[in-house]
Amino acid sequence: MLQNLARYVFRTGNPFGVGHHVPLNGPIALGADTEIQSVAFALDPELGEIDTAHGKVEFLQMVGITRDEARAIKRWSSTGMLELLAARDPLMLTSLDRPSLLADPRTRAVIAERTEREGSSSAASFTTQLAYLQQEEGVTLQVGAIAVEDLVALLEGRIPFDRDFSLMGRGTIVSFRPAETAGFGIDTMELAIDTTPDLAREIVEVVKPARGVYRFSTFPQLVIEILPTEIKDQEGQVTHVVG
Repeated sequence: MLQNLARYVFRTGNPFGVGHHVPLNGPIALGADTEIQSVAFALDPELGEIDTAHGKVEFLQMVGITRDEARAIKRWSSTGMLELLAARDPLMLTSLDRPSLLADPRTRAVIAERTEREGSSSAASFTTQLAYLQQEEGVTLQVGAIAVEDLVALLEGRIPFDRDFSLMGRGTIVSFRPAETAGFGIDTMELAIDTTPDLAREIVEVVKPARGVYRFSTFPQLVIEILPTEIKDQEGQVTHVVG
């Protein structure tokens, strides 16, 4: 798992910080029967932050997150979820048999209410499959199937709250900006899509994590092409394909 996380940082150039969350695409412990299949990063409750002669140093703790907690984080907040976990266990120790917070009806209701009220705090999602092709009639956005869940969650949790967000790949950025009129613009390595509430809803309803080409009546100039995503093990062998 640590090798996979190191590989992620090396490939994307994105370091981890407090509030970041990452799917592991499988159990946190290889071969274990556990719902802990993502991690979030919190400020270590014991080590915290220190001042040094070379600046501040934060000690991060990697906290195991269940699959449904990870889905909820995308629509709400990783720091909020970590606060709820810390209320139950101040040290936020990862236990393979820990039940999800959403298994408790009262906690599930709190998460639902805060999601409805606060929206998503995630301003970006990182993916290795991201590209766009400009054409005379518009633009085609190419996204890996594994990133569709993040795209849908951020469209639901950001655009209605008048917040933008970005999909970030290797040398490519695609930003979705709240707007009254749909449109797009391209500046060097960034595609910016002006996203109306109607367009956001249509993308959420139409696009699925399955390979194919998706078009939208609210903005015909935009085409989203979903590509299959290969999940590989540490040896680089494909273990399964999403989409």
